[in-house]
Amino acid sequence: MVMLDKDKTFFERNGENLIPKVVQLNLENSPEVKIVPLTRGQSAEVYQPNLIEEDRDKKVILYGCVQPKFTEEEIDNMKPYFVEAIVLKILEYSGLKEEDNKGNITEDELKKNLEVKQGTKG
Repeated sequence: MVMLDKDKTFFERNGENLIPKVVQLNLENSPEVKIVPLTRGQSAEVYQPNLIEEDRDKKVILYGCVQPKFTEEEIDNMKPYFVEAIVLKILEYSGLKEEDNKGNITEDELKKNLEVKQGTKG
């Protein structure tokens, strides 16, 4: 049996700031973003039961995406497949979602997946 190393239970910080990580989105051409994990307080806010999915995604991106940094208005106007790809990476890095190892998919494939998920295509 191995004793848990307490230092491994914390997100990496530089002083008080979380250390950002550059990750590749699972999209065609593997674009990169710089993200930080969500803190417990941010996670609790994001997972409020009365929060609609669009607002939840917006909060995740506002809290977790460091570069490029998006405004609320920009997130409202983003293509849905970019929103989903960014949110998934932030949640994975935060330990709130299991890592998706499907590999890179094309934008068209992701659009089709979103349409089916949202019930707009059968």
